[in-house]
Amino acid sequence: DWASTTQMRDDDVATAFASRLRSLDSRGMATLLAQLELVDGAYQQLLTPGQEELLAAAGVTDCGYPWSAAATSEIEALMNEAGLR
Repeated sequence: DWASTTQMRDDDVATAFASRLRSLDSRGMATLLAQLELVDGAYQQLLTPGQEELLAAAGVTDCGYPWSAAATSEIEALMNEAGLR
């Protein structure tokens, strides 16, 4: 939902994420990237059609799903900056 409502551009997202990574020590960076990999797994699953039940099970009912390609560009910028693409 954040990506579909943020006013940040892709390059702003990448810059903010890179800044956050630089602020962490190696352990914190490893933890953040491991958590982001988990988020990416769920995100990839949600990109496939018919995942409304998964969202409902998580208590999410109003997030503009299914998402358009425009709504996912910020997430892809973050994943790219994290080295997951």
